[in-house]
Amino acid sequence: MLTKILKATLLSVMISGGAVHAAEVAGKVSANGNVQLVRAGTAKSVSNSSVVYLTDDQVVTGKKSTANLLLQSDKPLLSVFPNSKFAVSQTKPLSVQLGSGDFTGSFKPSQTLSINTSGSSASVKALTSGELSASSVKGQLSLIATSGSFNVTDSSGVSRTIDATQQNALLITPDQSKYVKVALQLPGCTSTASAFYCQPAFVSGAIATLAAAGIIATVVAVEVSNDDDDDAPTSPAIS
Repeated sequence: MLTKILKATLLSVMISGGAVHAAEVAGKVSANGNVQLVRAGTAKSVSNSSVVYLTDDQVVTGKKSTANLLLQSDKPLLSVFPNSKFAVSQTKPLSVQLGSGDFTGSFKPSQTLSINTSGSSASVKALTSGELSASSVKGQLSLIATSGSFNVTDSSGVSRTIDATQQNALLITPDQSKYVKVALQLPGCTSTASAFYCQPAFVSGAIATLAAAGIIATVVAVEVSNDDDDDAPTSPAIS
């Protein structure tokens, strides 16, 4: 049933301020708990159900509620955590708007993602298969590779690598981006010589706290200068 819906040529015409904008079927969204789907300014509850997802639909999750977006283009899976406002603005290349809160995405090598908040933005390219977690707090964006490796280019064109083996978070503000090295002592998270992973229920609060205060509960976060980190190359921005 879903495949037939996704293969349909359904277009939803959204009118805003006299301008006409065509939103495409991007995939489906599955809600767990209190989730609202805002389409053309109208909110609809999709709590504990699955519906067709259009580009520009805003997913708004309530307390203790989550949503999963399965996109038909390259089939990335995006998971939106509680108390978040999230939207996919386009699928090729993938671009998302994170109004607030947290999400994770699973990516294959060479897949790209643009993330925009009210105050920051970043272009991401997966260097390996992996999972990326992102958080937006007051427009500040924080990114963590919970598995795999990613190249991140901020709005100023500076590129850095985040890798699960390095346990680095990247904090991006309108003026700069910088590494924060995380030493894990957080229940629900595991740290090995080759990987850093938190169960989804813990990722949301962890990276939100990190973005807001530079620490995660009993996690020790130490800022890493560019001079001390050999894994902070500068390269051209991702197209």
